[in-house]
Amino acid sequence: MQFRHEEVSWRGLSWTVVDTVEAVMAPWRSLAARAPDQPFQHPAWIAAWLETRGRALSVRPRIAIGSHCGRCEMVVPLGVSGRGPCSVLRWLVGDASDYNAPLASQELRSGFMAAEAPAFWRFIVGLTGPAAVLDLANQPERIGGSANPFIAGAIGEEACRAHSLRLEAATAEAGLSKRHRKRLRSFERDHGSVAYISIPAGPDCDSAVVQIIEWKAQQLARSGGFGPFESEGVRAFLASVAGDPAMPLRVAMLRTASSVLASFILIDGGEAEFIYQCAYNPAFASSSPGTLLRRLVESDAARRGKTVLDFGPGDERYKAEICDTAMRLMRTIRPLQPSGVLLATVLRSRLALKRRIKSAPALYAAICRAKRASLVLRKCLPSISALRRDPETLEPA
Repeated sequence: MQFRHEEVSWRGLSWTVVDTVEAVMAPWRSLAARAPDQPFQHPAWIAAWLETRGRALSVRPRIAIGSHCGRCEMVVPLGVSGRGPCSVLRWLVGDASDYNAPLASQELRSGFMAAEAPAFWRFIVGLTGPAAVLDLANQPERIGGSANPFIAGAIGEEACRAHSLRLEAATAEAGLSKRHRKRLRSFERDHGSVAYISIPAGPDCDSAVVQIIEWKAQQLARSGGFGPFESEGVRAFLASVAGDPAMPLRVAMLRTASSVLASFILIDGGEAEFIYQCAYNPAFASSSPGTLLRRLVESDAARRGKTVLDFGPGDERYKAEICDTAMRLMRTIRPLQPSGVLLATVLRSRLALKRRIKSAPALYAAICRAKRASLVLRKCLPSISALRRDPETLEPA
């Protein structure tokens, strides 16, 4: 028999601040199970980042835990980077999570009014600080289909929106379209039978994620696009979290007996399936394996009772063609001390510039072309330098 818990208020919680996930792993994991629509606040996700990317950034965790009658009802995963006038209070994993928000139980979330957000954040900042600047990125307008009441006095939108596709019950039976079935049969005649498989988080999943990251990095380099994978600690973070069976993550894969054609990193978000990263084997690009896999992922998600396929932030053209829902992501940047005014102004200016670039497709395309050219030049320079400097190349043996 299940008991319905009454609504609880954040003001009535008992609050503590910890600097490790391990200190509160059990109650945090229990709360994550009660709020499955917020997988980017799962303790396994946060812990893996702190051990890798967070360590590279020298982040000092300041995790606020709110409990009621001995049960964890809210986790606000924040951390401080920098010192003095350059210190910033941010989300943990804020640079790698699609969506950031306090992790809250349904009972607390349903009783939290948006008008309470300013007072709530004043309290949280006082609890988790001090810092010179508050910078909260990628705050979604909705959590689990309902309005997000925790948005912290946002100063504006992020440079891109998030996109998703509502799944109809018919999607489960639809499978591949006639055109895609024909393409798949043609491929199988040349390369053998193709299978759709799913690998849950664990040792096999972590190696699959490493391959996805490598393919994605290559695709971004060819297009001149911008990706996070070269930042210190990011690849190690994704491999680590994929290897943790506690994380609701899996890799969906399209493969033959000898080759992987395309792979998606999928994260379970309750009624939604999140496509965190997707990539394809460049050797099979002409067969559109990514498109084939995406259609199979849609059908599989619908069969498992998912109602939304979330493609995450980013305004790539294919998302506009596939998705039927767009959602704004909000950003909060404000000084917490007089010494933080200059840094907050710089951060706001950077956000405004990024929005300006993203809103001008021609300008963004020109920047991507310049980036692609610089990568080509950078690859050429080492070989030229070696010819000039290596005496064994210039002189006969």
